[in-house]
Amino acid sequence: MNMSRRSFLRGAAGVTLGLPLLEMFQPRRSWAQSAAPTRVLFISTGFSMDINTSYERETWSSSGDENAIGTLSTILEPFSAHRDRLTIVGGIDNVVAGLMASNGHNASGKTLLSCYPIKAAFDASGNFTEGVECDWTSEIAGPSIDHHLASRLGTPLLPLSIGGVHSEHRMRWQQVGDSVVFDEGQTNPQQVFDNLFATAAAAPAEPSPLEILRARRGSVLDAVLDQLGSVRRRAGQADRERLDQHADLVRAIERDVQQTVQIVCDNPSLSLPSNWSHIEGDLFNGDGVYDDVLLRTMGRLSALAFACQATRVASIHLRTIQTNTFPWLAGGSPFIPANFHAVVHHDEGTAEQREAIFRWYASAIAELLDILAATPDGPDTSLLDNTLVVWVSSLRHSAHSVNDLPVLLVGDLQGELRKGRRVDYQPQGGRSLGDLWTTVLQAMGAPDTHFGWNTGSGAGGRPLNSGPLSELFA
Repeated sequence: MNMSRRSFLRGAAGVTLGLPLLEMFQPRRSWAQSAAPTRVLFISTGFSMDINTSYERETWSSSGDENAIGTLSTILEPFSAHRDRLTIVGGIDNVVAGLMASNGHNASGKTLLSCYPIKAAFDASGNFTEGVECDWTSEIAGPSIDHHLASRLGTPLLPLSIGGVHSEHRMRWQQVGDSVVFDEGQTNPQQVFDNLFATAAAAPAEPSPLEILRARRGSVLDAVLDQLGSVRRRAGQADRERLDQHADLVRAIERDVQQTVQIVCDNPSLSLPSNWSHIEGDLFNGDGVYDDVLLRTMGRLSALAFACQATRVASIHLRTIQTNTFPWLAGGSPFIPANFHAVVHHDEGTAEQREAIFRWYASAIAELLDILAATPDGPDTSLLDNTLVVWVSSLRHSAHSVNDLPVLLVGDLQGELRKGRRVDYQPQGGRSLGDLWTTVLQAMGAPDTHFGWNTGSGAGGRPLNSGPLSELFA
């Protein structure tokens, strides 16, 4: 028979179905079935994460080792309910940012997700010059990790942004043909929802993305059953019994998939505050007075898009980093003067205010984890079981340090990564940000051996890429 046992159909629902082990197929070897796709959500911020002027690592990094997390830090304590899913990574350095002259924010922000130098640092022949100024007008020479991963997986990126565009923190970059362009992202939750799920009233004959998803799920499972029937007619008695058992399994998966769709995708809705019309007209508010509402809403939209399998990669970038006032922390009045930039630099404000602000970010992300954990993603798993959430910020402390960046991973991508521990690369001299993103790529099944700019070396001869962080894998 001219057929391989590894013949399979991979459907839009992320369900991989193939033939069982039969006597007619040689050689015999085991293979895995995945009932749900894996996803990644990147959450990025553009400020430092230290509470006091002594720059104590413990205010972020927590205690613990490669076997377990000890006491969670002050900032990360809101993640207590998910501590067994956390991986706190220390000693991750943005080596590429050090290749350019910068005011401390331009290079650190623009390279955080891309690990590429600016275009102006390359001549017409592609030769790189170190020390070129990265200013507010500079454009990056390569795509950011969210766009690159989505391209590798063949899935659309859901790029979400909160607040107005600040030139120093343009983090999301997209490869379009031979060019790399800045991606502002989507800022209006209602428009995001409509693009994902609304049926176009002007063209009712065209199915919505949700209807297409359901149809594809059904057609894939029907095709697998047809495949089983075709093979069964040519199989011996023992193989027929195995095929009949496998057909029962496929039908069970079909029921589970339909049930999951009904739980999380039937009639999806978006809950917006009563004053949404006012917020919608002020989405780019420089003081970030609506960031609490927008972060929670964008988080729910990410969960909904993952649950309905509209994408496997999403990113949320919080862009307001200058004049935030955080009024929701003070009953509607400004929690700090309109100079968040000065507060995180310790030029204004108090340690108590910084602690409350950083803990709010952690609490909002922890609420998103609760939603992911409560959303079914197959018969026995939740979205959080199948999703990696990455929270990273462009600076470690207020002196513009791009070394030992705040990095938090939540989840294990169906066992690809080890969780519930703290891994610190600082005692070994640190590892590059490119190595972290290479790890995420490989954990998602991408073949990349490095990410970002990989020619030459960083300051002091440091490697730009050394490969994936093997200690993070299971």
